[in-house]
Amino acid sequence: MKHSGINIAPGFLIAVGGSILLLCSGCSRGHRQTTPKLPYPTVHGQITYFQEKEQLYSTFGISRRDIVLVGDDIIDRGMWSSFYGSSRVKNRGIALEGTECTFYRIGAIAAAKPAKIFIATGLYDIKKGRGVKETALRIISIANQAKNISPRSQVYVMGIVGDGAAAKITVSLKDSIALVNSYLKEAFRDNYIDVPATLCDTSGYLAAKYSIGDTRINGAGYEVLAKYLSPYIGLQARNTIFNDPIMSRADTSSLSAIEYYDNWYQNTYKGHSAHYIARVSIFRTLPNTMARTVMLGNSITNNCWWDELLGKSWDKVINRGISGDETSGILLRLDEVIDETPSRVYIIAGVNDFIGDASMPLDSVWGNYQKILSTLRQRLGRTEVFVISTLLQNPKSPYAAQSNPKVTALNALLKENATVLDYTYIDLMSRLKDSEGNLDNSFTADGIHLLPEAYKIWREELVLTL
Repeated sequence: MKHSGINIAPGFLIAVGGSILLLCSGCSRGHRQTTPKLPYPTVHGQITYFQEKEQLYSTFGISRRDIVLVGDDIIDRGMWSSFYGSSRVKNRGIALEGTECTFYRIGAIAAAKPAKIFIATGLYDIKKGRGVKETALRIISIANQAKNISPRSQVYVMGIVGDGAAAKITVSLKDSIALVNSYLKEAFRDNYIDVPATLCDTSGYLAAKYSIGDTRINGAGYEVLAKYLSPYIGLQARNTIFNDPIMSRADTSSLSAIEYYDNWYQNTYKGHSAHYIARVSIFRTLPNTMARTVMLGNSITNNCWWDELLGKSWDKVINRGISGDETSGILLRLDEVIDETPSRVYIIAGVNDFIGDASMPLDSVWGNYQKILSTLRQRLGRTEVFVISTLLQNPKSPYAAQSNPKVTALNALLKENATVLDYTYIDLMSRLKDSEGNLDNSFTADGIHLLPEAYKIWREELVLTL
């Protein structure tokens, strides 16, 4: 078969992640081949993050009715089940992954035989200097492998969106990305989704109005993307910037609605990370669910799909974690949590305050915690509030020595003041610590974040209170 300049004969062999992959013309007709046993990927922007997410996903189920989105940043950072109001829509994205990682994972996803599979990968390959044709072949091989394993699944390939970071590496990357996309479009025809046409501006890169910083797509960008994917997903997108309260006072006499929206977030949260600003903007594009449970916190909250972990529907347990967030950041965005009028709020926070600033006084963090708790109690009088012990780090984390003593002191304050401030304290750390009192090595890949066994223990603690 021929793919716009890439000639693939039956039985063509290419190397992917150190393994030999057979690309057969029969794959597209549903002929089965033996799935190769692949070595664990080694090429990833942050390999410990890949380990955490890949292993966590392996504990979650996929049914034949499900719609699965798999790939890199553009998938990982989307809240797809909330966008479409359906637990059938599964997020299996891992930011910073390239084709080696996607190919490693696609077999297990396809083996579950979901109704639809959407694939978005390849940007990381191009950024790292992989050739155009090799990158295109790798993406084609991923899609063919999915179709080979699950012939009845509808498999779609999304075009690569060049981001601002790519633009800064070299101008030629735009041409490389465009050429890969042209190969994919020719190879997959009606099953190619031209995402760059919706998200990129005339420069060929992610439009500024749809992004925060170089790489984070904001709520407006995900609104456009979710609406564009709706006919393929088969469900109507629900996320829109007009769900955001700020748009009720938008002055569009001189600015478009999206320009007003973009300027408001850029100016209001100036000084916060791009990830923080983008994620808050995404939260606020979602219609309120009146969710029974809100998980509020930092990266260890952000990195888990709590509805799947707890076996609940997409609207019964919602994730309001932001990687890198500090207690001051949580305090600043409480209105969005309060608007959900949840029955329960679970909070875990504080460690990033001490990681970000080694001189951060304990009193400052505790003061922010008190403000968070008093605000929740005043605004959500009937809501049950649970505070989870801030987790100490394993010594392999470079921040353990500077933050662990203060985290220990913070946990003492959180435990002592539960009755006074009317919340329930959950001592998760006591179940995750080693003999030295630190986060046990078996529960973490990088010393800070959690592996699936830790989330299973966390789930046991939560189930007791649900």
